Amino acid sequence: MAFNKETDLTKKEAFYQEYINKYPENVSEKKTIQDNYRLQLANAYLQQNKLTEYKRWESKVNDKLGLVGTLNNVAYNLAKKGEQLVLAAELSKSSLDVMNEKINNPEFRPFSSPNMLKAQYHDTYNMYADTYAFILFKQNKFKEALSYQEQVYKTLTGVSAEVNEHYATILKALGENQKAKEVIETAVKTGFSSDAMNKDLKTLYVKIKGSDTGFDPYFSSLKNAAAIAARAALAKEMINQPAPFFTLKDTSGKAVSLASLKGKVVVVDFWATWCGPCKASFPGMQLAVNKYKTDPNVKFLFIDTWETDKNYLAG
Repeated sequence: MAFNKETDLTKKEAFYQEYINKYPENVSEKKTIQDNYRLQLANAYLQQNKLTEYKRWESKVNDKLGLVGTLNNVAYNLAKKGEQLVLAAELSKSSLDVMNEKINNPEFRPFSSPNMLKAQYHDTYNMYADTYAFILFKQNKFKEALSYQEQVYKTLTGVSAEVNEHYATILKALGENQKAKEVIETAVKTGFSSDAMNKDLKTLYVKIKGSDTGFDPYFSSLKNAAAIAARAALAKEMINQPAPFFTLKDTSGKAVSLASLKGKVVVVDFWATWCGPCKASFPGMQLAVNKYKTDPNVKFLFIDTWETDKNYLAG
């Protein structure tokens, strides 16, 4: 549709006006195409930092939920740059206000119970509250930032490296070094730390201990715990079922069967030329191939699937 493709916002507004003149909005309906168009205009103006126009269209949007993603993204990007922090806080707080309203008044949706919707809205709220706390931190409002970030950290139980980093950073700013150190230790042991947190851990270690003596073995023990935890988590998720037997042709036309590889460790990777994530994984998979290329008990099978090219050679 012309409206969706148009990037010139003046023309986009003209399209909207033409549409509502031709198709008046049914105000008894909660969700309408006309409101979606207003939502698109508001988001587009916000992305271009045209705040007067954004507020003009935002005030006309009925379903505010569609605004929160753009509000959060614009606010977070401003905060990362350290620019217009007052505006960033205003936009971020608006996203939280919308999510709070949705949590308290979940609307009816097919195939979703009110409790399911509330849980989804809480997840979104936590993500945006992390942004708001980050902005407050940037404004040197450390205690207020902590009031939001601590709740997010507790709710997510430390499974987000970004949330963990923000929480530890705020604690450090408040002089709570021991607590910040404990947060980072837990993050490292569970595999949810960042490079910045690892560096901060050494700084905190020296500040608390008085020197870096013993840091390396201490840090290695934390990383080892992370590796053990990762293996345990992977073991729980592994499917303990026999693989179906198959025979496919390799690029030289030779038949390769799974049965012929019995007793070996076989890594099967399904991929396609049109699959971006598949291709992004290739460098990592190549590292694995290189590591085990001389091991006769490890075999890699890369299976190209769901191809549509007319020259595709079926296996």
